[in-house]
Amino acid sequence: MTLRILIVDDSPEDREVYRRLLSQQAWNEYDVAEADCGEDGLEACRNHPPDCILLDYNLPDLDGLEFLTELHDAVPEHHLAVVMLTGQGNESIAVEAMKKGAQDYLVKGELTSDNLQRAVCNAVEKVSLQREVELQREELKQRNEQLQLAKEAAEAANRAKSDFLANMSHEIRTPMNGIIGMTELLLSTQHTAEQNEYLSMVKDSADALLRLLNDILDFSKIEAGKLALEATHFNLRDCIGKTGQTLGIRAADKSLELHCRIDPNLPEYLLGDAGRLRQIIVNLAGNAIKFTSEGEVVINVAEEHRFDDQVRLHVSVSDTGIGIAPEHQKNVFGVFEQADSSITRKFGGTGLGLAISSQLVAMMGGRIWLESELGKGTTFHFTCEFGLGSPQPTAPPIDRSALEGLTTLVVDDNLTNRRILEEILTNWKMQPKTVESGAAALSELSQATTDGRPYQLVLLDAMMPEMDGFELAERIHADQRIDRCTLVMISSAARPGDADRCRELGILRYMTKPVVQSELLETLLDVFGERAAQDRTSQPDSVDQAEPSTGLKILLAEDGLVNQRVAVGLLQMRGHFVTIANNGKEAVDAVRNERYDVVLMDVQMPEMDGLEATIAIRELEQPNGRHTPIIAMTAAAMKGDREKCLQVGMDGYISKPIDPEQLSSTLQQISPAESGPAADVTAPAAPAESTDVIDLEFAQTRIPGGAQGVKEVAQLLIDECPKMIHEIREGLTNQDANQVRRGAHTLKGSADWFAAKRVVATAKQLENHAHDGDLDSASTVLPELEAEVRQLVDAVKELTKPAVSP
Repeated sequence: MTLRILIVDDSPEDREVYRRLLSQQAWNEYDVAEADCGEDGLEACRNHPPDCILLDYNLPDLDGLEFLTELHDAVPEHHLAVVMLTGQGNESIAVEAMKKGAQDYLVKGELTSDNLQRAVCNAVEKVSLQREVELQREELKQRNEQLQLAKEAAEAANRAKSDFLANMSHEIRTPMNGIIGMTELLLSTQHTAEQNEYLSMVKDSADALLRLLNDILDFSKIEAGKLALEATHFNLRDCIGKTGQTLGIRAADKSLELHCRIDPNLPEYLLGDAGRLRQIIVNLAGNAIKFTSEGEVVINVAEEHRFDDQVRLHVSVSDTGIGIAPEHQKNVFGVFEQADSSITRKFGGTGLGLAISSQLVAMMGGRIWLESELGKGTTFHFTCEFGLGSPQPTAPPIDRSALEGLTTLVVDDNLTNRRILEEILTNWKMQPKTVESGAAALSELSQATTDGRPYQLVLLDAMMPEMDGFELAERIHADQRIDRCTLVMISSAARPGDADRCRELGILRYMTKPVVQSELLETLLDVFGERAAQDRTSQPDSVDQAEPSTGLKILLAEDGLVNQRVAVGLLQMRGHFVTIANNGKEAVDAVRNERYDVVLMDVQMPEMDGLEATIAIRELEQPNGRHTPIIAMTAAAMKGDREKCLQVGMDGYISKPIDPEQLSSTLQQISPAESGPAADVTAPAAPAESTDVIDLEFAQTRIPGGAQGVKEVAQLLIDECPKMIHEIREGLTNQDANQVRRGAHTLKGSADWFAAKRVVATAKQLENHAHDGDLDSASTVLPELEAEVRQLVDAVKELTKPAVSP
């Protein structure tokens, strides 16, 4: 190895000494060059950078420290090894030389061949290592930059994918809601048994597809970081109980027992996202029912820990199903994963449910895991954190004192259900006893009467072996000694005619499993004691609906004539009373002068839009503490629309075109009185024709009232289209972007009832231009919109012509 050495020293004698010392017993081959001043030394470094510089501290033009300072500027791309040489030892000079880049410092009078060559070799090695480190650092920096770019690209692709999934889910959901809603309406009309079977299959298929779309949308929201948890006060026992009831029908179809147990020591009210808690339980319990052919499914909710104003729940869902093999258990929480590919073929499903549940649990501050034994069953566990809630101000406390000491007999062949009911009743300070059969119940009732402690209440399971609940009720009433007790029937399967049989047998109430504790409590208090909350409205159970609920008094704030007609039709079919306000100002005046149960508020209206009207209504209500539920209605699907509506004080949000099921569900959530059945409307026959401008068959499935309803809405559309075109043109003339946007928005929503795709697409394009303030582009679109509207009007005019007699 040959090292290039540059000696920078103004003394020829010293330079010769350095040459001689380097040549004695040389450790390496040296190619030595010389410079007698600092400037020549710097020039030599520029032309042929050496491996090491032997630098004299005392030079005539530059001292050694100045040389080191200028060396970096002379060859910035090279790191050169430097050994500083001086005639006298000076620690301060040595330290300063090291700071400026020298690798070593030697005193001339102490030089030997060994220490000079050692200093040179060490200096060169240090610089070499430094170069290598810097190269690696630069390489690492470049790799990090590449990784960052790759990460950003992956995140952008992931966001694009999630946005695409979300947008497609929204686009597909709209017609799916229409299919489901219209099928519901059609099922309520008169038709043959065969037609009913076909329609039920359509609805079941559409429901399954909509559940899949909702899963995809939830998953895409979670991946994109756009899913936010709500924080509302809710009744834990009602939440779990009613969730269980919705699953009870599916369990009963497979002859399974479904039980819900809630720790009596848990708080009544919690603060958090009840909807997401229900979603997780529905996913887990739904899977349990799917993969269990016989036995039971148990939902258990307990308290794991309480701290300050927070409580951590421990929820488990157990089944007696097929179980999961150990080698497959780690896969079940993955995206699109199932324990075995054969499961997908046999049971269906996408594998998204558990992945979504896992991520929701993590968002709620918990964890999820499972225990399973192949062939014996599975238990899924999850924890989640909630705040301690408070009861709603409209729900006064209930006085349970009348139930204290009430002797009660629970008759059920299922041990789990007996234990759950016993725990609930004991928590209410009643005196329950449980038996497993009708024969044991008759024996216990007879013995208790003989002992002078007759039972006041009997809770009967409807479906028991040997003697079912109805036969037991008949035998109780046939025995005058024991027939004074009150009977409540509880069944896991609501069968046609059961409610009538209960009335004939004098049974107080027919309830479905799993029992909602608040409903059972109210039933017992209605009979056995005084209730402090007489005004509380309870949901009717799924079977006993002898009396339909009273319709709501609804204010519909909507400026579009077509949307008015369709919304009024849908609401009146459900027995509601509707008042129309043509804009936000009229809506505010109506609320000022009269009370309404609910306000359905279009967001985009003239004079005062829906957001402004809501703010004004909330200001009106503030002094007297009133709160009228307001539900937003809009055809817009912009990001943040829902949040804007909720921020100004609205209570709900539904999209246009209005989906009947979503409308009914939203009204029921806002005002529980909305639970009455839809009116039986038989649509008269209509010609099933369509053109390339409108889709008549689609319109007939969306517009209530059959052929006559379609004809009426068609006439309204004919009248409204010229008005909306005039409003758009006037807005363009006055440079009023809001007026242009509002007119296009209303026209788009009206045309959508007839699936006039070209008008809808062109109106949406014009609306977007107006939304962006680009009225020049909006003006260029208007002629195309006018042409499309003329074709639309001509097409719907055919629908308003009287039928020609043959």
